[in-house]
Amino acid sequence: MTSSRRGLDSIRTQTSRKIASAQRPHELYMRLTSLEIERSRRQTEYDSLQARLDSISQRLEALSSERDSINSRLRIVGIDPPSEQIPSPKSADNIHFQY
Repeated sequence: MTSSRRGLDSIRTQTSRKIASAQRPHELYMRLTSLEIERSRRQTEYDSLQARLDSISQRLEALSSERDSINSRLRIVGIDPPSEQIPSPKSADNIHFQY
């Protein structure tokens, strides 16, 4: 009886199995499906973010128009409106409250 010994060339590793299985159609379809699900989720996130940005922009416009309205009323009364400089975020760090 002759026994055949297995050598290094006959050992199947996990890597070789994964490489061979990477071309299986059902695995490719699963990968495609997962990509489409992620794309759908990201699109939903993007749409939500865009709606929030639009809402913020509308509110900023409303604030500006309300500020302009108040300034015009102050001018009618004869009071100079305060300067319209917007404080920088760095200057807000220097504000300290004492109680």
